[in-house]
Amino acid sequence: VEYVDVTGEKCKKRLSIERIVVDEGIYWLVGRSEEGEPQNLRISGIIRVHSLPKEGNKRDIDPAPFKGDGKKTPVSFVCDAELLTQISEFPEVRIEEKGDSKLRVRMTVSHDSWFVVFCISHSKHIVSVGPKSIRDLIVARAERELSVGGQSS
Repeated sequence: VEYVDVTGEKCKKRLSIERIVVDEGIYWLVGRSEEGEPQNLRISGIIRVHSLPKEGNKRDIDPAPFKGDGKKTPVSFVCDAELLTQISEFPEVRIEEKGDSKLRVRMTVSHDSWFVVFCISHSKHIVSVGPKSIRDLIVARAERELSVGGQSS
């Protein structure tokens, strides 16, 4: 793969890419090196991806872990019943009826920015967000921002 790293340098690396993750405007290439070691490359852009020969694509190993998948934050909010069909599909969601067509939703999110965007995009259906959820998201965001400078790619 040819890519631009976060410093703006053009780079080349042999990597079997399993997925591309976009988090907070930063791209992560998640895959394995030629030796089979898990790799998480933090990049700012992809220049070119070369295909592997067909026999090189056959592997019986677990997917490479993405280091951004680790921290999860419990959240809760109250919404109207119109969101039920959408939120009932989320993994690990717990829904309880509060009456007056209102639902209390408890779930775990792995990216605070996703939850903020979700709340904004569904704001006409969301009645309230738990204060502990907001506090936990602020703390998670602060920890993430403070740790970004120390991460290596």
